[in-house]
Amino acid sequence: MIETPSLLMELRRGLNLYNLSVGFVTAVALGAATFFFIPDLFDIGRGVQSILAALASFLLITAIHTATHAYFGWRFGRGVTASRAGDHRRATALLSPLDRQGLDHYDISTAARQALSRSRAALENSD
Repeated sequence: MIETPSLLMELRRGLNLYNLSVGFVTAVALGAATFFFIPDLFDIGRGVQSILAALASFLLITAIHTATHAYFGWRFGRGVTASRAGDHRRATALLSPLDRQGLDHYDISTAARQALSRSRAALENSD
């Protein structure tokens, strides 16, 4: 059986090594940009300021990315459950973000895409 997206599954994916490394590399780049292009705004030294900027960037990037994964896992999991229960209007509403480019990234097992197709077909057949 195909694994259904869930909040917990996507929370783990948001905090996996790959996603953390992407946040780390981005934060290092922002820290370097801070060092070279931003004056010492807080009178703490450019080095300390750039390290704090990198740390703050890493935490923010990681939090936002993880929250986004968790939200779509939760939403798509509810959509799959609604589709299986025969609540096809609700399933279609919950799963409709899959129509946007790139959001299938949150449905690696394709369970949500399959549920969306089933629910849309069921709604077309009921009209």
